Amino acid sequence: MKHSNLRHLPNLISVFRLFLVPVFAILYFSDLKSGHPMAGFVFLFAAVSDILDGYIARRFDLISALGHILDPLADKCMQCTAAICLSIDGIIPLWLAVILVCKELLLMFGSCILFRRYTDCIPANVFGKAASFLIFALIAFYVLFPDIFREGAVWLFLAAAVMGLVAFTVYTVRGIRILRSDALPSAQSVRRSAVPHNNSEVN
Repeated sequence: MKHSNLRHLPNLISVFRLFLVPVFAILYFSDLKSGHPMAGFVFLFAAVSDILDGYIARRFDLISALGHILDPLADKCMQCTAAICLSIDGIIPLWLAVILVCKELLLMFGSCILFRRYTDCIPANVFGKAASFLIFALIAFYVLFPDIFREGAVWLFLAAAVMGLVAFTVYTVRGIRILRSDALPSAQSVRRSAVPHNNSEVN
């Protein structure tokens, strides 16, 4: 049963994470002596709140259509912004940042295509989870410690990007198969109803 006092909390946390994206960029390029540590704290705080809103949504049965959009959007916006900031700062080359950003945008686009037809998305595979964790860890590390092993950053991020591209290929193949078979067996999802959701169903 849904808790009325928590009904909008997961989505509010996701919206708050979206607001943290420009805060991160501003702190990262600020002239403050503690600009990078503060930006790193914002990045880590956003990651923790990502875990928190997912837990609340599942624990109290508050998963919603809007949440399926806001949660990954906030996560990908933060990671893409951080990758661009690291590129501007000279830690990773621009072409590598472009690969990371394009991969995230294409994943988001593919998820939206499936979500328009079904009430769920393809669950993450092992490559996707590993790539996401590795990229998160690398971004957090180089935001907080930009001068440590700086010469090896490109190779570490490249390894994460390759792993992410493998995951993207797996997602793409599975997505095409799902669209062709007109079924989402992993989640036993059904087509969206033509009748709009009422306010109690969408947070």
